[in-house]
Amino acid sequence: MRKVYLLYVFLSLIGFGSMAQQSTMYSQYMFSGLAINPAYAGYDDMLSLTAMGRLQSLGLEGSPNTQSFTAHTPIINNKVGVGIQFFHEQIGVTDQTGIYGSYSYKIHMDKFTLSLGLQAGVNFYKTNYTSLVTLHPGDPIFNEDTRTVTPNIGSGAILSNKKIFVGISMPQMLSTGNQDNIIVQEKPFMIYGGMVFKLSPGIMLKPSMLAKMVNGKPVEWNINAHLLIKEILWVGASFRPVNAITLLLQIQLSEQLSFGYTYDASLGEISSIEAGSHELMINYKFRFSKKGAVSPRYF
Repeated sequence: MRKVYLLYVFLSLIGFGSMAQQSTMYSQYMFSGLAINPAYAGYDDMLSLTAMGRLQSLGLEGSPNTQSFTAHTPIINNKVGVGIQFFHEQIGVTDQTGIYGSYSYKIHMDKFTLSLGLQAGVNFYKTNYTSLVTLHPGDPIFNEDTRTVTPNIGSGAILSNKKIFVGISMPQMLSTGNQDNIIVQEKPFMIYGGMVFKLSPGIMLKPSMLAKMVNGKPVEWNINAHLLIKEILWVGASFRPVNAITLLLQIQLSEQLSFGYTYDASLGEISSIEAGSHELMINYKFRFSKKGAVSPRYF
């Protein structure tokens, strides 16, 4: 039964990769906004570089592993932001690489700032079917690898001030696919938000949530609560119903450099055969002026 269950999980992962490519979801999405919303370009008020890596469901052969790099900066009196995003993901025998450019424009109001963003780019897919060992050699479905290049566009908006934020985004707006529908890009719609409370001197509480909707499937929820201690250390947890519980630790090593780590403990039957998921993040912000200190950002 264990072997049958492992085969089922593996085939599910391959099916996920080859039939319905989704935008990658990181546990630390709230600290790397450009990964889910182009309106975040330039939001850090300086050149911000972020590298992330995720190993999911360790112990399962063919489980997803993902890497990404984002860079964004404000220009033109901080009203316009530009950014670029690279990512790579491998699930089973399916490999996805993407590159996207982002543009945002900020509208400053009395109590809030509204940022509107657009992005465009291409995804490169390949599925190595010929590397699979099949029960029926010669099956034409597995005799040829697939290669596909699909362009896509995305959009988003963020309304925020120093203590409240609300965002909506659709990073992939086109349902692209090849003629045999082997690879299809789904169109996720996300809405998220949160706020920051001062609990005591030196301690801030940041509750937040994200809802992700894809093609009529059940809504995927992320419910988060994090503490910021002395503007240096973030600790917290996230809950994805029926999916996982995440523990997060992020430390501000210097004014400009921060490092984050999360561990996802899976829920349900799969937790008995895999060792959870690990995610690392490193962020560096370049200061263009030595005057003053870098203002802390809560989101």
